[in-house]
Amino acid sequence: MIVAALLVSAIPARAQGFGGRVGASVDPEQFYGGVHVQSGELADNLRFQPNLEIGVGDDQTLFAVNFEFTYQLPRSAPRLPAA
Repeated sequence: MIVAALLVSAIPARAQGFGGRVGASVDPEQFYGGVHVQSGELADNLRFQPNLEIGVGDDQTLFAVNFEFTYQLPRSAPRLPAA
């Protein structure tokens, strides 16, 4: 229950910079960690966020490089002009 609450809670992000990530996987059973860097906005609400991860456990070591784009949904719908 607490994990679900943490997963859906929003944390304000900085405009750009470095960040960390950690987690676990089921198959293979591993723990992983990594870093990402987030660019400034490329377009409205669109950012580039490449990351590097390493997973250890289950007698394996895995490396991953991901080139991700993130889109942040607007907080409220745009208002239509009055007619």
